[in-house]
Formats: sequence, structure tokens, C-alpha cells
Amino acid sequence: MAAENQVPAEARALLYRQIRTELLAHERGELAEVYPVLSSFNATRDIAAAHHQQAQSLEPAIAACDQIELASPEWGAAFGHLLALVEQHVEEEEDHFFPKAQEVIDEERSKELLKRYEAAKLEAKSQLQS
Repeated sequence: MAAENQVPAEARALLYRQIRTELLAHERGELAEVYPVLSSFNATRDIAAAHHQQAQSLEPAIAACDQIELASPEWGAAFGHLLALVEQHVEEEEDHFFPKAQEVIDEERSKELLKRYEAAKLEAKSQLQS
């Protein structure tokens, strides 16, 4: 994590705010639109439950970063933990959750779900930025 110490504090603050907003908006959009649909099917109910468990660790990891001074070495460690959680989550969604969901949800419903997710994400982003 030595590279984050080379980023000026102002730039780190700006980048972190953007990352934080995108992560939370993404997660809130999924929680509002995607995972309730997946929990309605027997074949994907376990995916929704697994996602719920993962989501339980995301916001506390973000809160941990929020509570630490950006210039401190502790912040780098906290951000590294958050990054690892996000990488694990993305891998799980891309490799397991979404392929399994595509087996259950037809293309038309999938497209509609994507539109609803994008709208929910945009709304969450708007709320986070205000």
C-alpha cells in the first residue's frame, strides 16, 4: 500500500469520496432492485442470502475508512481491507452469482432489472452527494 502515500492528501480525499459514493450507490441499487428479485426464486435464494452476508461487511469497512485521517498509515490499511472486500465481492458476483441468475431470469426480465437497478443506483448516488 505504499503507493497511496504518494498521492497528495487533497487528491486522496477527492478520489476516496468518489469511490465511496460509487460503492455505496452500487450496493444500494443492488439491494433495492437486484437481490430482492433473486430472493424470489428458489434457485437463486442462496445467492441473495450470500450477498446479504457480504453486504454486512461493506458499510462497516467504509465507515472504518471514514473515521480515520486520510493521511495516516492506518487509513491505508483500512482502505486495503475495503478494497479486498470489494474485489472478493466483484469476483463472486461475476463468477458465481450473475451466471446462476442468468439461468433463472429470462433476457427481457434481465434487461428490465438492469434498468431498475441503474435508476436505483442513480437515486442513491444523488442522495449520497447531497
